[in-house]
Amino acid sequence: MDDKTPSEPNKPTFFQIVGSVLSAILGVQNSKNHARDFTEGNVKYFLGVYVVIAICIILSMITLVRYVISHAVP
Repeated sequence: MDDKTPSEPNKPTFFQIVGSVLSAILGVQNSKNHARDFTEGNVKYFLGVYVVIAICIILSMITLVRYVISHAVP
């Protein structure tokens, strides 16, 4: 049985937030999740996850470029 009361909102979980942010970055978010995020989500959590993911992507790109440059044939 479900222990949630009808008045309790169906807030997205951490993994749903990460999935929504990744989907938004790639531009493939479906309308059901989009509606859930805008009606029941907290913008602070989405922004926090987005900043962390963006920093990870930037650091990964910097690391990859440095690796490729260091191993380039002179």
